[in-house]
Amino acid sequence: MPLSESTQHQYNALLQTKGLADFSRRTQLEVTGNDRATFLNNFCTNDIPSRKNGEGCEAFFTDVKGKVLAYASLFCTDNAIHVETVPDQGEMLTAHLDRYLIREDVELADRSNQWGQLIVSGKEVSSLLESLCGLKPPAVLWNHCTAQLTGRTVFLRKVDYLGPTTWLVGCTCQEDVPLLIGTLTEAGTVACDREAIEMARIEAGTPYYGRDISDGHLPQEVDRNERAISFTKGCYLGQETVARLDALGRVNRALRAVQFDQSSVPPSGTTLHVEDRVVGEVTSAIFSSRTNSPLAMAYVRREYFEMGTKLASEFGSATVVEFPG
Repeated sequence: MPLSESTQHQYNALLQTKGLADFSRRTQLEVTGNDRATFLNNFCTNDIPSRKNGEGCEAFFTDVKGKVLAYASLFCTDNAIHVETVPDQGEMLTAHLDRYLIREDVELADRSNQWGQLIVSGKEVSSLLESLCGLKPPAVLWNHCTAQLTGRTVFLRKVDYLGPTTWLVGCTCQEDVPLLIGTLTEAGTVACDREAIEMARIEAGTPYYGRDISDGHLPQEVDRNERAISFTKGCYLGQETVARLDALGRVNRALRAVQFDQSSVPPSGTTLHVEDRVVGEVTSAIFSSRTNSPLAMAYVRREYFEMGTKLASEFGSATVVEFPG
């Protein structure tokens, strides 16, 4: 299933030159107050108080049973922590945290409908942002800073959602988004649609809550332990389950990249088999330009999730592989 010329052009821009997409529908919470870091630390898997101004991390917010309620990026400033995740989680996440807010000096504000955000990616993006903003964008993952772009104050956040040359450009007014897009487009940045974004995301191995993660999953099953989980930070909601699973040293299933040998892209929910046994299920899939074949994210049982393991499906045979991005 070859890619259209337009999609291939956009995908190439996201990796090789400079591509962008409007990410303004994403959930963005602003958490303020003197107790913000210790408060958030009680509800997510990573160590928040250790992050300094201009630093950040990724983390899972978990329920009392250790199941994943949200998979988010957190960015710490000198007076707030910004929590960024997929669209339509602001109301749920704010209500979840507010339920436990008693006497702490913490204010929770859902800025999803106020703030705007773009994602920009490609090998030329760093130099482009430097030329437009007058400073080098952060190079260390999750680091961030403020800058001026077209006379507007923006957040520059280093992420790897679409690969190693990816940044978020945020602003506190969604009405400024068209102006920012116009400036970046005039500088040669290519506007990219969902298909190109999804291809880069899946190749980079970035899971998406609501597709690749749900409230039925445990954090270790998503296989982001080194990036998103601190096993030394102490107690938090759901920590007992996470710690018990760590003590066992294994999970029953884990998220993996699975490459198919036929041209049809398997839909979400496609089951993976070894002989007559169901051993996995596809969560997201695209036709990968890098592998020239369908590539999926899938949960695969422990006995079969090692690299090189052969699996079967109604869309042909498949192999557990490394994420190419």
